[in-house]
Amino acid sequence: MAKWAEQRNRAMINTELQHPMPANGSFWTHVKTNQVYQVLSNGFDSEQGIQIVNYHRAGDAHTWVRPVKMFMDGRFKLNEEGA
Repeated sequence: MAKWAEQRNRAMINTELQHPMPANGSFWTHVKTNQVYQVLSNGFDSEQGIQIVNYHRAGDAHTWVRPVKMFMDGRFKLNEEGA
């Protein structure tokens, strides 16, 4: 394995341990706007090796991608009741 690939994989593992990912299909409310979003998937940015969250607002054709660290920093709150 190439040295850069080893470093990337190590970064992914370290990031994964630091930031738990939100569950796919879970609903989250944005604290400032009070809009409800659903997590579509989780993944890793292949260039930076950081965890990302892919999510959308119900009825919106656009999807959003944000580093999981930012998603979980308090700007979104888990919506226990769903949508």
